[in-house]
Amino acid sequence: MLPEDYKSHNDKYVFDADLGEFCRMNIDGHDVDLKMTGGAGMDRELKVGDRYSETYTGDGLKARIDYVVTGVCAPNDESCEVINLDATITVERNGSKQQIKASGLLGC
Repeated sequence: MLPEDYKSHNDKYVFDADLGEFCRMNIDGHDVDLKMTGGAGMDRELKVGDRYSETYTGDGLKARIDYVVTGVCAPNDESCEVINLDATITVERNGSKQQIKASGLLGC
């Protein structure tokens, strides 16, 4: 979500991925399915300040998402299953790049 949508709890997603190989990204007002082609840094328990990235391709696009962990569950909170994230999404298409900032969460 764009930061202003995340803060006001609007459900306007620009990027949605499950823990699988695919994601859906809104590009120019259209949802596009992309396939994960790389990722680094998520092979450990994440804590505030940690960074990791993922790359996706498809439909003539290449997208890189750089994440920063902004919040994690308290160790004694067994009902909490989310990690809060800020992200920078960079999309390349036809030799040009566009970048946006987003906020969201990982988990249920």
